[in-house]
Amino acid sequence: MVLREAARRISFCVRESDTVSRLGGDEFIVILTQIQHSQDAGRVGEHVVKSLSEAFIIAGQNSFLSASIGIALYPEDGKSAEALIKNADTAMYRAKAGGRAQTVYFEENMNAMAVARVTLDRDLRRAIDRGELKLLYQPFIDLRPGGKCGAEALLRWNHPELGSVSPVQFIPIAEESGYIEHIGRWVMHEACRQMKQWQTDGVALDRLAVNVSARQFRKPGLVDLIAECAHAAGIAPSCLEVEITETVLIDHGPAVEQMLQELVAMGVSISLDDFGTGFSSLSYLKRFPVHTVKIDRIFIVGLGRDTDSEAIVAAIIAMAHALGKTVTAEGVETDEQWLLLRKLKCDRVQGFRFSRPLPAVQFAQFVTANNALTLAGA
Repeated sequence: MVLREAARRISFCVRESDTVSRLGGDEFIVILTQIQHSQDAGRVGEHVVKSLSEAFIIAGQNSFLSASIGIALYPEDGKSAEALIKNADTAMYRAKAGGRAQTVYFEENMNAMAVARVTLDRDLRRAIDRGELKLLYQPFIDLRPGGKCGAEALLRWNHPELGSVSPVQFIPIAEESGYIEHIGRWVMHEACRQMKQWQTDGVALDRLAVNVSARQFRKPGLVDLIAECAHAAGIAPSCLEVEITETVLIDHGPAVEQMLQELVAMGVSISLDDFGTGFSSLSYLKRFPVHTVKIDRIFIVGLGRDTDSEAIVAAIIAMAHALGKTVTAEGVETDEQWLLLRKLKCDRVQGFRFSRPLPAVQFAQFVTANNALTLAGA
């Protein structure tokens, strides 16, 4: 019923000389003939977007949808039907990535970007078997009396041809394709294995934080996976800290709340990453079992430079402490930032001021040396 109504609305947006067809799934193709200017296609696209944004009444219920439209022009963007469809499809996905409910024209650089993205996705699927993925560990320092070092496991990819590929590039691709679940399993197993190795070597480490994506929370087996990884490595779940973003809490509600409660019951700590950059709702901290709030680096950078950043950081710390949460400041790079955070009674700090992400052996050396010093001399 939705598809039929969508087809009807699209047909009303074009002339009798134009063609509307359904390609498959929820994708439609419109062929516009004898248009005078390229902008004319854009106007039709905007008309379609507006028409499809109005409520669909199905079985008495109102449903709201959005359309993403890609436009390819003959002959600039292709001289065959196949080329035009492919390029319009590329532009459509660019429209989706840009926020949906919009119209985007194809450009040649889009095609190059699409090819590069597909190539990177293909190579990423081979990266684990080829031993190209590795974990580095960045310490976080506990500023409280008697506090020990902890670590955050950070994923890195050493591509055989491209060299080091930034997580900013490959993580969104893995999220979109769903391969992030496979990568997430590997990361959790490797992190637990490494934690056990440090314990065996006598490295005094408080806990190891591992990032878990929103997509992983869509699968009911996440809690079992973490339990299995900890058990296989021979470590207690209390050695682990799961880092999540606000997206996890916003998107999934009760289902995520249940999974987080199960993790906490198992002894795992929960850390809310990038706090302050999203909705930062107090209701999340009250409702969900979050132990630690990580202040985003965007606020830490301004410490010592402007009073607004200091006021925001002070407010986050006071609020979190009032709710019984631990506070970690990430992105600490200078002595001034560190001293201000101590003054504001921040619990933990992490950043280049103390150490860059390190391979496991060098990280162990850092922890051993740091634990041998007083905090004031660190």
